[in-house]
Amino acid sequence: MKILNKIFLLGFVLSTACVLHTNGQGNTLLKRKNLDPRVDIRIDNMKYWREMARLGLVDIAPNVKPPAAVTRPSMITGVGVLNVNSPDVVITTAASQSENSIFVNPNDPNNPLNSNNSFQTSPSSFLGTSGFYSTNGGTTWAGQTTGTGGSNSGDPSAVIGNNGRFYNGFISSGFGQGVAYSTNSGLTWTPVIIAPSGTLDKNHLWIDNKIGSTYEGNLYNSWTIFSGANSGEIQITRSTNDGVSWTTPTVVSSAVSAGSHNQGVNLQTGPNGEVYAVWSIYDSFPSDETALGFTSSTNGGASFATATRIISNIRGIRSTQTGKNMRVNSFPSMAVDISNGPNSGHIYVVWANIGTPGVNTAGSIDVYMIRSTNGGTTWSTPIKVNQDPIGNENYFPWITCDPVTGDLSVIFYSDRNVSSTQVEVFVATSQDGGSTWNDFRVSDVAFTPSPIPGLASGYFGDYLGITARDGVVYPCWTDNRTGTALAYVSPFVMQSSNCPATLTLQNQTIPGFVGQLFQASSTINVAGGSTFFNVEPNGQANIIAGQSIVLGPGFHSKANSNTLVKIGPCTSSPIASPSATRQTNGTVKEAMVEIHQDAFQLYPNPTEGSFTIELPPTTDKSSGGVQVVGVYTLLGTTIMKKEVKPGEKVIVNLKAINQPKGVYLVKYMKNGKVTFKRVVYK
Repeated sequence: MKILNKIFLLGFVLSTACVLHTNGQGNTLLKRKNLDPRVDIRIDNMKYWREMARLGLVDIAPNVKPPAAVTRPSMITGVGVLNVNSPDVVITTAASQSENSIFVNPNDPNNPLNSNNSFQTSPSSFLGTSGFYSTNGGTTWAGQTTGTGGSNSGDPSAVIGNNGRFYNGFISSGFGQGVAYSTNSGLTWTPVIIAPSGTLDKNHLWIDNKIGSTYEGNLYNSWTIFSGANSGEIQITRSTNDGVSWTTPTVVSSAVSAGSHNQGVNLQTGPNGEVYAVWSIYDSFPSDETALGFTSSTNGGASFATATRIISNIRGIRSTQTGKNMRVNSFPSMAVDISNGPNSGHIYVVWANIGTPGVNTAGSIDVYMIRSTNGGTTWSTPIKVNQDPIGNENYFPWITCDPVTGDLSVIFYSDRNVSSTQVEVFVATSQDGGSTWNDFRVSDVAFTPSPIPGLASGYFGDYLGITARDGVVYPCWTDNRTGTALAYVSPFVMQSSNCPATLTLQNQTIPGFVGQLFQASSTINVAGGSTFFNVEPNGQANIIAGQSIVLGPGFHSKANSNTLVKIGPCTSSPIASPSATRQTNGTVKEAMVEIHQDAFQLYPNPTEGSFTIELPPTTDKSSGGVQVVGVYTLLGTTIMKKEVKPGEKVIVNLKAINQPKGVYLVKYMKNGKVTFKRVVYK
């Protein structure tokens, strides 16, 4: 949410006595002619509007129950996506959550960080930027509804560094800017105030996570200043010491000569430490967005190039609005490919436009993307991202580029299948650098957006979130299916475009100081029958399959070799060749590995605590010998392990032994053959 000039809010003591009301669709305040001149309609910050309500300058909003949501199937199906059942997961029900920011840990794709504007409706209290994290791929979440680092004015922007440090940007209680950091994975937070005041708003935070970048670990924070001589301009600051201190903010947008103001900045970094900023330009106000501004830095944010208009004659939606009962905007979202793939360094910018950019004819709102392949010097013609016919409303796009695979994903609201007052949540994906797109529904409901009681006129959040790493994608959004605006995720997995369905590895040796990647979208069979597959000392083999992996008796990972066996999506990035002795003693790293259904049965799965492992009966002469089953955490902790007989049924009750909910591994060993399955405890 955003702030602008004519603000006299320094030192305000904020009250929760009254709130805003809108009788029409979206933000009707933009079109009212009789507002008190002290009210600045360009400002979107929640605490600002609550203060306007306290002063009696704007109306209050009644607590109106939204219409019931319509349930949809939870199966995610799309081109380039592993088709899976992915029920929506609510992050918390303890307080209203809107304006979603999400970022996945670069060291663990199963560990995303989420933050939202957190608001308690009864009694009415704005809690600031929440902080939630998951350690099991978004299945369950822990954290806090209160502001990360203490009370603040919201607008979350979450990132995680390569060093494991968590960060969250926010508007400070004095309408300045701050960033909180956590050194214990989100358990506690330390706030750092960058600027104590100045009516600074619509902030965005980013971190340079490209390994080997000259500026790896640098943090960049940006916003619009809405007071003083630089009112309406974009400012940027940086931290080179893990967020402990920050440089004096620098104005970077003045060269675009916005007729009114610049707003909605979005930051990204490139593969060589480049820093990029993009934002919306308003040449008159109230009006729709008319252009996008852009600047860049090649010296780690020490200085920035002269800002330019990278596309003009667009038409956003901030003033025109949609048919939904929520205020909207066309602030841009940007992603940069920092993978080692063919599109490394490419910059992608998306926004919502009325009609085709340059024509801007009413009747359709669509998500468009422009792309630069030369560091922002030139840009492509706009490419339509959503794939439905014209005539619908698709808005609030947010884009992410997987830093490992280079795949693109864009989340947005869409009304293509519902009434004009409803939306569903869609994601569009591209595996060719944005040249072509496929989109699909990810939400399990169609719902009717409605202003959150107690917050700004038409307010239902100002942006959505999405993040991805190593093929795992986390879309995050707000909907009100329960009657309360809450944040949800529905993770899915991308499939590599260069990935066979099945793969057999036999009569092969990986020599020392050589690393090889083997992957398949479904199944990999390793060294069955009389064949062999050997990993020699100092060698490395990564074996990745989407559904199942069979390690036969001829598989040998020798002392000081390194073998990773993992269930997951194919990756477009090969592993690096080993350059030093691997101190693994030939052990196999088993990570989320599962096997064919005929090996053993596992039910129910998912489970509410208790499940049965049913071993196959004796059907051949080779079924003698010791057979062992075990249950393990993903980190390798043994929950149980026992010898079993053919046909035996083993009942495991995770709930009874006080194990936390999450994903566990079941391991079955028979005649030198190791098989695995996942079980989900929900």
